Amino acid sequence: MGGEYWLPPDYSAELRVPAAPRQAGGVMATPLIRVMNGHIYRVSNRRKRKPELKPSEIPTLLGYTASLVDKKWLRLAARRNHG
Repeated sequence: MGGEYWLPPDYSAELRVPAAPRQAGGVMATPLIRVMNGHIYRVSNRRKRKPELKPSEIPTLLGYTASLVDKKWLRLAARRNHG
C-alpha cells in the first residue's frame, strides 16, 4: 500500500500526490486534496468582448438617407444592449 498514489482525472501523469491519510471513518482530506478536488484556484476562461464601435468607425453607407442610417444605427445599438 505504500506505493499507491491517488491522482485526480484532470491532472497530468507527471503530478503525483500520495494517497490521503485514512481515518477510521473514511478518507481524511488534507488541505492540498481539498484544493485539488474543489478546484479552488481554477480560473474560468475569460471571454473576450467584441469592441464596441463608435459612430465615427461605422463604414459609410452610400445611397442611404440620413434617416435610414439613423434607424440602422439604433437597431444595431439595441441589438448590442440585448445580447
